[in-house]
Amino acid sequence: MTKKITFPHKSKTPPPAADAWVAEPSHPPETRSPAKPVALARMRKLTVDVPDDLYRRVRVGLAREDRNLTELVNEFLAARFPEI
Repeated sequence: MTKKITFPHKSKTPPPAADAWVAEPSHPPETRSPAKPVALARMRKLTVDVPDDLYRRVRVGLAREDRNLTELVNEFLAARFPEI
């Protein structure tokens, strides 16, 4: 004697709320200024040891400015060591 179990079928169409959520964002698009154009150049990795408290301050500050560490280091090094 075998027991037969049936599982309910999932509907093929998503609920209307899902379509509305995807179609219209609930918040306005970002007003972030476009990224500065950067000349494509060969890039090199740079590893630097910094104190933990300084690292945390830098990361928090960059998050507030919506920037990343690569941008900061590239800008600093370019200003400190201009092309000859």
